[in-house]
This record gives sequence, C-alpha cells and structure tokens, in this order.
Amino acid sequence: MTLKNNVRQNFDKMKDGIEKYTKHYYTGNHLSSTQLVTDGTGVVVQQVEYAPFGEVVNEYNIDWSNGQVPDFKFNGKELDEESGMYYFEARYQSPPVFISRDVMFEARPYMSPYAYCSNSPVNRVDPSGMFDWEPEVSSNGEVSYRAEKGDNKETFKSQYGLTDKQANDIVGNKSIKEGDKISSTDVKKAMGTDILRLDWSSKQATNRRKAYQMAFAILHTKITKRGEIDMNKYIKNFPSIHTELAVENFRIPLLDGGKLKALYMNSTINGKYSKIWDRGIFQFDYSDGTSRERHRFEQAGGNIPRLFIIIQSEDLEIYEKSYR
Repeated sequence: MTLKNNVRQNFDKMKDGIEKYTKHYYTGNHLSSTQLVTDGTGVVVQQVEYAPFGEVVNEYNIDWSNGQVPDFKFNGKELDEESGMYYFEARYQSPPVFISRDVMFEARPYMSPYAYCSNSPVNRVDPSGMFDWEPEVSSNGEVSYRAEKGDNKETFKSQYGLTDKQANDIVGNKSIKEGDKISSTDVKKAMGTDILRLDWSSKQATNRRKAYQMAFAILHTKITKRGEIDMNKYIKNFPSIHTELAVENFRIPLLDGGKLKALYMNSTINGKYSKIWDRGIFQFDYSDGTSRERHRFEQAGGNIPRLFIIIQSEDLEIYEKSYR
C-alpha cells in the first residue's frame, strides 16, 4: 500500500451525532510514511516526523482522528493504538525492532531475526515484515524467483523496481504464498530476458543485496557456460567511475536454491569495466591455524583484480560444486 497522495474516505461522527463521510488525503515520503494529512479543503490536519526506524519524534495535532480514522504512519502501516506498534502483516514492529523473529531467520544467521529492513531503514522498505525475494539458479541454468512468507506482487514490484504493468504481466492475478516461484518463462515474456537486473542506484540496493546479485551473476554465467562474466547483464546503473564495494558475512546463492556463508567480498567493478573472468581459488593460511579460500576475478582482457570472494576452507567443496 503506497500512501503517496493517497485518498481515504473516512467515516466520522459529528458532535451532534450525525454521521457523514469525509475525505482525508495522506501524503507520504519516499518510504510511504505519512508526513501530511489534509482534509478535503486542503487544510493540514496532521503532520508527522520520524526517527529512522519509525519512532515518532514530532507530531502536529496528535488527536485529530480521535480514534475514528485509521492511523497510518511509518511505511504506511497502521499504528495500533492500544499497543503502540505497527502491523506489518507477518508480525508487529515496536520501533526500532520487530517483536518476534522472522520465520526465515535460519537462512540468514548473520542478521538479527528482529532487525527491521536489514538495519537500513532510510533506504529500504519492508512491506510485509519479511526478507526479500531472491533469484535462484537450477543445475540446468533455469532462473526463478522464490517467495518467502509474506511476499506478494507488491513486494516483488518494489524489490525489482518494476512498473505496475510489468508486475502484472509477470505475476498476473496469482495468489503468492511462501515457497512459490516465479518462472524465467513468465519474466522473459514480460521483460524480454529472464534476468531481473538490480538497480545499483536504487534505495533498495543495500550492499548485501549488491553482493548477492554479483554472486548470482557469477553463478548464472558459470552454469550457462557463457565465458566472461558481464555484470552489466545483471546490474544496471553502475557508477561510471571507480567504486568499491566491501561486504562481510553474508549469504551467497548455490545451485538449486542453496545458500552458503561468505566471509567477505570486495569489488571495484564499475560501468566502464563490468566484464571479469575467473582467475582461480587460492588458499591463505593464518597464524591462528585457520585457513581461508579466496576466489579471484580479474578485469577481462587484463590482469587487474576486480572482485574476490573469501570463504572458509571447510566450505570449499560445497562452493566449488556451484562456482567452478
């Protein structure tokens, strides 16, 4: 539900007991959080300011609705008057955190199961209180997009920056439930390609999502035997100048829907130098007796390092089955 310039027809009781319908206009910011509420004549009846995770820090005319009009605030979610919490469909949020664990928390042990928006509340929204859709690659190279609990067409559209028409063409009127997959056939029919590219410049593109998409690009290129890896086919709006991405302790995709913990990724890929090739995996031993594996990728046509992924040595066999 987007609150930008949204109109609601509300049922109000007047002082004399006469009931009538009135309109209120909810104007939201880039996160769909209500900032202004105006009546049908354009008079501001409420104004709200928030802390990053949804705490109300300033509110004009706090009692304007008097309990008769739904109180939509942070992210356009309804504020429960009795508990003071926001209802996010899958669970409740008591700013700054959710009060219950995400049901998919075991898939991402590096992230607190109570965290809101992967701790990036200014750049991201969480339509349902759940984690993101994620692309998967099968052993025969077929791409699909898997829904987690609470996902729907709106979360799919938001994550990939689709228009209403594109989302409707892909999803149609299907009822989405946990574990459902959107096939590459449906995506290709609507978009002309089975790959939904991550927009590097979008507010939803956190560093972990960028790193995940880069790993997905490597995995998909390997399984489809396309040779050099062109990140421009998987990510759009790369900066045209030098940029560095560094991410610690995140999950990378494996074939057929699996996930593996990566200790670190570093990338200097940009719009001008988006093509890389595989230079192999090298073991590094540390003074504490542990070892790590570093997968190195260099700029295509040269020997300039552009990306590397570090994993634990004990995970090498699992990693190689997908990435080698």
